[in-house]
Amino acid sequence: MSKKKRIPPTSIFIACEGKNTEPIYFEKIKEIVEEDFNLAITIYPDKNDKMHSSHALGLVKEAQSRIEDFDEVWAVFDKNGYTKHQDAFDLANKPIQGKIVNIAFSSISFEHWVLLHFEKSNIAFPKSKDVIQRLIAHGYFPEYEKKTYIDTFSKLKDKTETALENSAWLQHQLASTGSLPGTPVYQLNPYSNVGDLVKRLLGMETNIIWSANGIPTIVEDLVITIKHEGLILSIAVENNSNVRCVFNKNNIGEHLQIHDLNGQVNNYTLRETKIIDPGEQAVLQLNLTSLPDGNILMFFLKKTKLIIDL
Repeated sequence: MSKKKRIPPTSIFIACEGKNTEPIYFEKIKEIVEEDFNLAITIYPDKNDKMHSSHALGLVKEAQSRIEDFDEVWAVFDKNGYTKHQDAFDLANKPIQGKIVNIAFSSISFEHWVLLHFEKSNIAFPKSKDVIQRLIAHGYFPEYEKKTYIDTFSKLKDKTETALENSAWLQHQLASTGSLPGTPVYQLNPYSNVGDLVKRLLGMETNIIWSANGIPTIVEDLVITIKHEGLILSIAVENNSNVRCVFNKNNIGEHLQIHDLNGQVNNYTLRETKIIDPGEQAVLQLNLTSLPDGNILMFFLKKTKLIIDL
């Protein structure tokens, strides 16, 4: 009997700005995921590096120098006091053998990504120490220190989904004020897309989109618009795919959930089953039992979770 052919692991190089916080965080992820997800991850700098690039442009250059040896290369850095971010982003986007340097960027610091595990925050913190002060003062992470060894990921891993949702919320806030997509991300405060790298390493394939009542939102091949009046919630669905969509009144809970601020489910009923052919549109009408302030609707479709403020 022939042996099953072993698939070579995907090799990923991650160049980190700091010597403690970011490398320790990703080293812990590496310990957990390498074998399970068939990855080979290299973190820079490692414990033996006496000298290393510690600014954005140097990290991008370091990642580019490894681009031929790895399937993917990433640079992880923040904005805290550095001034050449445009140069770093421009250089990262120049292809080498068809590959670019992926960037996981935070403003003002990596700690804003940490904070998103605990709250929706669009505060423009002046410095990283201000974010850390909030983590400590609110009791989120009272033992957090930037220059000592702390296993940050183990503390945060159970809140990763929350952080990704809150990161999507922050992206929505920036879009609603017109800051995105027009403004370069290195000019924004706050901003973090560290979640993109975390999802990649943890094998989390679900795309999270945050939107709002009344805004048409593209979800895969559907355009979804939510409106509500009183206890009637209307969901307009435009089907731009090449297959029929069916929303069955008997199992609609597989696609739609309504939660309050504490995560409690708000019950509802779908008035009737809707079948939406390609190129057609229809309106799903939900009868709600109540709709307190702060409710959100979660719409699950294939590999996308759409979250909408009601």
